[in-house]
Amino acid sequence: YPSNWEVNDFDVFIGHVNFRPDRGDIEYRDDISRFEIGFEISTVKIDTYLDTDTMTLKNTSLEQHFQRELNSIQSDYEKKLIKQNKVTVGGNTGWKVEYTETYYYSFDIFTIANGNFYRLSYTDEQSKVPETLPSANKMVESFQTQS
Repeated sequence: YPSNWEVNDFDVFIGHVNFRPDRGDIEYRDDISRFEIGFEISTVKIDTYLDTDTMTLKNTSLEQHFQRELNSIQSDYEKKLIKQNKVTVGGNTGWKVEYTETYYYSFDIFTIANGNFYRLSYTDEQSKVPETLPSANKMVESFQTQS
């Protein structure tokens, strides 16, 4: 990550790490943007569910998890879906979704490894994307999971 970005590691408590670009003393558009801007990696255990056809527990698949996230984005009238596509991240198959919301551009990448779902998220003001997106893309390219 860029040396001038702040790092907050909440992995022990809530399973995520976020990286925020240093914007000095600028005013954010709202209090929420202060927490959303930047790059974040979240980890959650794979959900299990009861398959009522076989009456067995099954793990939620990457596609099922991604579809839930995609449905959430599509049902939010403030968000405009740009595109979605399969990607490879950390040597694993993943899904990427890109969207805008008011003043912001975001992407979320979802993958699964070692019994966990990983979400790599990037959000910034649209006017700042040309400046910060290359760093976020490098962070995605360097992402690896431990066995």
